[in-house]
Amino acid sequence: MSETAPLLYDIYLTAANNTLRYALGRGSNRPLLIIGLNPSTANQYTRDQTLTRVEHFSRRRANGLIMCNLYPLRATDPDDLPKKADPNLIRQNTDHILNLAQKIKKPEIWAAWGDPIDKRSYLAESLNHLHTALARLAPRWIQSGPTTVKGHPRHPSRLAYKNRFSAFDIGAYLADLNHGS
Repeated sequence: MSETAPLLYDIYLTAANNTLRYALGRGSNRPLLIIGLNPSTANQYTRDQTLTRVEHFSRRRANGLIMCNLYPLRATDPDDLPKKADPNLIRQNTDHILNLAQKIKKPEIWAAWGDPIDKRSYLAESLNHLHTALARLAPRWIQSGPTTVKGHPRHPSRLAYKNRFSAFDIGAYLADLNHGS
């Protein structure tokens, strides 16, 4: 991207070759931490459809946002994610998210991955690792709109603008997810 384009996001954690994105956002004293499925095309200079919608919803809740994902590999379609995860990427991703969350007083986390979490078993494993790592911070988990028919929190691209945030019981969700319900 052009270095003369306006900088949209001051938080941009990525691999040197840009195939991975760990976090993208705008820092503030009260950012909303969003956990999606995997990053697409957005970068510090350009929004994609998901980030445009995330920004709209986030303004209702916080004065900044940090978009992270269950798996950091860029893919415009979750079907393009590898069949097997790189465990080092899951560990690095969890470490980056934990580091960011530790800087937020009373972190609030928007669960925003949608039904595609079912496409790869390692996405649920990644969520379990993330939940365990974040537990000591006692974050408040939220969702926007009702869960999907399959019981997953909705992805921002699948939300009507009228949808509102509500509490998300991550413990009950993981119990169901881990037992194949």
